[in-house]
Amino acid sequence: MATFDPSIAAPENWLDDLTRWAQHHQKQDDPLPLDRCVVDLASPELVRDRLLGVLEMAVLGGITASMLRGYISRGENGVPPPRSTVGGRAQWSRPVAEDWAGARRRSSEGLKEAMSAGDRHHLAPGAAQIRDRFSETPPSR
Repeated sequence: MATFDPSIAAPENWLDDLTRWAQHHQKQDDPLPLDRCVVDLASPELVRDRLLGVLEMAVLGGITASMLRGYISRGENGVPPPRSTVGGRAQWSRPVAEDWAGARRRSSEGLKEAMSAGDRHHLAPGAAQIRDRFSETPPSR
């Protein structure tokens, strides 16, 4: 009996191959019901031309590309590992980049930037103290 090998399936034939797999699967002794089988055919956000580079990732995070490179080299600010590296250039999926940017906006550094008005002496009374309090970096655990 021939077995189905998804590693040799050509992408343009996946629908046919999936149908063939389902038919073969149901003929096996005691197979799992099809609704309990996991088959992942596509992850559009991981297609190479949809991945974001350092510049796009930095823009989402509201920082410069050089600042992002510094974070990466020092392992700071929770920058997620890239999905791939092509030609020495890191690339992330948009959902991962957006999650990181959102977490960054909620971080103490993000709060500090949001409440910053340049010179702290130009803030409304009490705002500088509030900004300083919320921008304190919590101790590492």
